Amino acid sequence: MIRGICVATALALFGMVSTPGFAQTNSREDASSDDELEEVIVTGVFTERSLEEAPVAVSVITAEEISRLGVMSASDLLKNVPGVFVNSGYGEIRNIVHSRGVSAGAMEASNGYFYVSMQEDGMPVTNVVLTNYGPDFFLRADTTISRIEALRGGTATVTAANAPGGVFNYITKNGRADEGASVSARYGLEGDGEHPYYRVEGFVGGQLGSGDLYYGIGGFYRESDGAHHPGYRLNKGGQLRANLLWDYDDGELLLTAKALNDDNLFFEFIPTVDYHNPRVAPGLDANDSFQPPRAPHSWRAPDGSIASWDAGNTTQNEQLSLAAKWTHEISDDWKLDVNARINDNTSDWNTGAVIFAMPLTDPFVYILSNTMGQAGTYQFRDPVSGALLAETTTATGRPPHTVTVNNLPNQEILQNGVFTQIAFDPRYEVDEVMAQLALTRSVDNHTFTIGGFIADSDIMQRFDGGGIGFSGLQDRPFLYDVTLTRPSGEVVQVTSPEGFGALGDALSGGRMYDGSQKQLSFFFGHNWQITGATDLDWGVRYEDIELTTTNQNGVPPAGFGDPTVGGEDGNPLTWYDNFPNFQPPPVSAKRTYDYVSYSVALNHAWNERLSTYVRYSSGEKAPSFGSVTGLLNQAQVDNIFDKAIELKQFEIGIKSSTERLNAAIFPFYSDLGNVTTFQIFTDENGNSYAPPPNPATITTYGVEVDLDYAITPELVVQAALTLQRSKSKDYAQWRANSPGPADDELVFVPDNDADNAADLLGRIGLYYDPTESLSIDLNWDYVGSRPANRYNAFDMPGFSIVDVGATYWFNDSVSVRVEIQNLLNEDTGVLSWSRSGGFLASLNRQGLTPEEVAASPGGLYSTVLAQLRAYFVTLTFDF
Repeated sequence: MIRGICVATALALFGMVSTPGFAQTNSREDASSDDELEEVIVTGVFTERSLEEAPVAVSVITAEEISRLGVMSASDLLKNVPGVFVNSGYGEIRNIVHSRGVSAGAMEASNGYFYVSMQEDGMPVTNVVLTNYGPDFFLRADTTISRIEALRGGTATVTAANAPGGVFNYITKNGRADEGASVSARYGLEGDGEHPYYRVEGFVGGQLGSGDLYYGIGGFYRESDGAHHPGYRLNKGGQLRANLLWDYDDGELLLTAKALNDDNLFFEFIPTVDYHNPRVAPGLDANDSFQPPRAPHSWRAPDGSIASWDAGNTTQNEQLSLAAKWTHEISDDWKLDVNARINDNTSDWNTGAVIFAMPLTDPFVYILSNTMGQAGTYQFRDPVSGALLAETTTATGRPPHTVTVNNLPNQEILQNGVFTQIAFDPRYEVDEVMAQLALTRSVDNHTFTIGGFIADSDIMQRFDGGGIGFSGLQDRPFLYDVTLTRPSGEVVQVTSPEGFGALGDALSGGRMYDGSQKQLSFFFGHNWQITGATDLDWGVRYEDIELTTTNQNGVPPAGFGDPTVGGEDGNPLTWYDNFPNFQPPPVSAKRTYDYVSYSVALNHAWNERLSTYVRYSSGEKAPSFGSVTGLLNQAQVDNIFDKAIELKQFEIGIKSSTERLNAAIFPFYSDLGNVTTFQIFTDENGNSYAPPPNPATITTYGVEVDLDYAITPELVVQAALTLQRSKSKDYAQWRANSPGPADDELVFVPDNDADNAADLLGRIGLYYDPTESLSIDLNWDYVGSRPANRYNAFDMPGFSIVDVGATYWFNDSVSVRVEIQNLLNEDTGVLSWSRSGGFLASLNRQGLTPEEVAASPGGLYSTVLAQLRAYFVTLTFDF
């Protein structure tokens, strides 16, 4: 239903990309004016402050700038912010964002927003962070965004709920500030010009009658095959957003509704060779897709219900959100701010997972397909032609499995290699209510703010286990038909007609949890205008978080492996449905966290053109809800207690403006401490215990530069640069020797450069308006080299991305924009990576050592790369 609304609205409006109208041409000429510096911000401060006066590291991205950035995801917009690392190589969702080296535990796409708060109009898009569930599943960049206020660290410890790493506030348009209508249609070719992209979007806003009511409505609908086309739509859907603003004498009330229904798929890892000069493995292309085919199928889930999976459904993300924002001037000295939001979120996955190259000699091929221990000959065939592609034999059913036939594709990549293809089918449902109240009092040269934040989230996840398949190392692979011929001559069908085995069991079939996250915060802020030029700004926040859950982890049934078991169809020779997991009694877990954070700054305006501040902040970050869902048995509940991570930051802000230049420089220092990893061992009596975790530290020092310089009235340059150095210290893991803690050994990783922390991050944009009707822009992004892991086994090389675009206005109402993203088609920009060498190795990125790389410098591994060149044209109508 939501999608139908989005489609109807988009077609009615004929779309929109937020390109400036004819009358706005050359608006960047005034980017250095005093008016620009007096822009008011609301993010990272307790009361509204001008951007120039606020003693915080906030960058503002305007609607006009958004229109020129040529982004594909909401996180892409943050590349224009100094100090922020963005990995959007996965596509529109499941990306990674962190700032100022605050990144431990947030390097993977499964947990990429751990330290930051992604917000819409001052409230979290979702207040819950789970494994494989985050805010960008429900956050889209479209024409309804008026501006973004991006705060790095600092006051995030006291102005955000459990998000000390930063706040990125996407502020939406309303009919008072954005009166008028604009619609557009956008067509593109992604994947170096091979795969189509279609989008329509629009916004209309204005006054209702002659009163004080204003309306705004807009949204988008988009379909695309994606940069790596899997054979079905990679992205399909959109959103509709509407608001009503009542502007009365003493305040205003903004009511907002959002309906998002969007199906999205993220890109998978690409086999890559050479650690020091990464290249896509021979026989493959950077444009290839390794996702499984659609292969729709159903099976009996561990709880007895019927589950289904179809890769063509991708990840179905839905959010229905209602919000209210009320500001009321009680008197000249008193002000009340209330912000509330209700979310109904669903993310239903139909994707592949653990798609890594693995040799058929790896025991996990047989463990995952439920055939370990079964002797005989395994055959892997083309399901259409019946051609024999590979054959392995084992006399005992245990390793070794000997390859006797190999007709597999692209064996120069990995001898006897295939892709594992997990039919990944978790479903997440999160219902949440959030509200924040702040009361502000001004007395002489003091401003006091007191308030609170409350959130209650009900959380459910279910995983039924869609099975495991095997495919060739090739573009758009098909699933193999796998059989086992026993020594008796009896033939067992290992995979289903759709190509999947171990239905209801693979990896974690039957794993589910049902719980809640309750959060209560109180905050106090004080600004003291000591003199006309100097003020003291400080705040404190108390946070109380309760995580409660009941977890069930599917386990193999009694008689597992019994060849006489017939399974769902009663046939013992159709192995794929014979041994689904069952769900044991649930395990309950509860964890509570409470802590106090604070931030204090001294700000001084030296003159009208120059101001500085110094700020120190200290806060904590409680573990995510995923920390309790990972407690799968009573031993883990009794032994594993994740602690809050500590963050201390010191920063200096220097803000200067001249007639042609706006510049802000922020030297900073971050200390991220109490970073721990828990392990479970068994003592001599068979009891489980957890050795004490060793707290590690990541320290980062650097400088951020944010500038806007008008070289001439027609030519403006913008830059967001970060120079930093990040170090890790005291990372270690326990090694269990004989049973019991007596001889456990703590093995330290050498203190090194912190993993995935680039010494240089930069974005430079040139904007040239040669005439009133033509605007040309060029953006250059640079990500410096980064250590691949804690061992610094190798460095991911630095890389550049260049985007170009031009907009031409035919008249006041009609314009066209053309752009090329990744003009130079950089196809070796590594954003994420994983090890090769087998199933377990692929999941242990941190375990790779420099010695292993030195022994095989040109070896095979897997990477997520920057997206390939894409072409777009957008036609816009402004009314």
